[in-house]
Amino acid sequence: MATRIDEWRALLGEVTDRHPLPGGLRLVFDADAPLAEVARLAAAEYDCCPFFTFALTIDARGVALEVTAPG
Repeated sequence: MATRIDEWRALLGEVTDRHPLPGGLRLVFDADAPLAEVARLAAAEYDCCPFFTFALTIDARGVALEVTAPG
């Protein structure tokens, strides 16, 4: 768990913007974002806590990880 927290901290250092979502947050990355690492950490977190929803989006708004959870 401590290792994953450190990995999330490092990844969050790559975030260029944050936007609130209903029940969550959209974390925006630049075009050089380590997408494989984003996906790996999101999958590991989901395995641990399946009440979270993770969506890696690449669209006209840019590259982002959307994280939501029930209230």
